[in-house]
Amino acid sequence: MGSFESTVEAIGGAAVVTLEGDVDSAVQSDLNLLVDSLPARAAVVLDMRGVSFMDLTGLHFVLTLRERSRKTRTALLVTGLRPQPQRLLYLAGEVGALNPHRLADEFRAAHQTRAHLARLLGEERARKATGAALDLSYHRAPARRCDEG
Repeated sequence: MGSFESTVEAIGGAAVVTLEGDVDSAVQSDLNLLVDSLPARAAVVLDMRGVSFMDLTGLHFVLTLRERSRKTRTALLVTGLRPQPQRLLYLAGEVGALNPHRLADEFRAAHQTRAHLARLLGEERARKATGAALDLSYHRAPARRCDEG
């Protein structure tokens, strides 16, 4: 059994969840507490760079975050997937647990928000490296209909 750590950091209206270590049944109660502690209306960035292994407990955690994002109409951005967790998520998609095909409007709206979250995360990492201030301003572009290109 390896060590496991998780942190939650607020960045620009999003909760950045960073996981380190194996995500397996030994940490299930920690993951449940983590989900319960997330701000209700915050988008979530799940940084999994430090996770080299996850079992179905990890898959369930990601699916729980996805369901939370659907219910609260907030974004979920999963970053830093290493080969084994990425393969497990891929296989889950193959059996229908994850559906990578969304309706066009839902995908476009989610993509815009995820792009903003990715930009914030990158800026925060750069700020930490240089000590610079983070610009949290965000101007949402007006929604476009499918037939507008």
